[in-house]
Amino acid sequence: MQYLHKALPIFMLIGFVWFSLAGKFRLLLLGALAFSAAGDILLALPINNSFVFGLSAFFVAHVFYLFLICHYKKLTFAANKMTLSFVTYFIVMMAFVLPKTDTLLIPVLFYMLVIFAMAMSTLGLKNQNPLITLGALTFVVSDSIIAINKFVVTVPAEGLSIMTTYYLAQVLLVMGFVKGQKKARI
Repeated sequence: MQYLHKALPIFMLIGFVWFSLAGKFRLLLLGALAFSAAGDILLALPINNSFVFGLSAFFVAHVFYLFLICHYKKLTFAANKMTLSFVTYFIVMMAFVLPKTDTLLIPVLFYMLVIFAMAMSTLGLKNQNPLITLGALTFVVSDSIIAINKFVVTVPAEGLSIMTTYYLAQVLLVMGFVKGQKKARI
């Protein structure tokens, strides 16, 4: 029971989504949030391989977000400063983190690829709610702090930095999708 408090803000977002959306978008967003809550709990549990279990749950959450983004609107990709900057950042993070992951190389690599795909896909949402892109990029910041702290060097105030950016990312994503769906219904 003591590990549920970490997921409490996500449970609150689940309630908000339940009453704010309907249909396929509600199910996909609830899936993303449910797997995020599961990831929060799994990461906090004092069990063997909790990091891999939590990472796996967040992997599935990002797949749900990716499906949401891909069904949101047609994506158009253009090589602009933002996409080039993000690709460069991703390559640097991989080069910086992956060599230090040891036996966790494969799960961390796959996780990095799915969050990259999710965030990159939001950059292709032309003329859409910027909250979705901002939320995805904030999620990348949160996970970057986790990766650097776990594998490279201790980050000062890592708990506060990670949880603040993580909860902000989830709120931005939820608000972006809810606002986008309400706008689409008008």
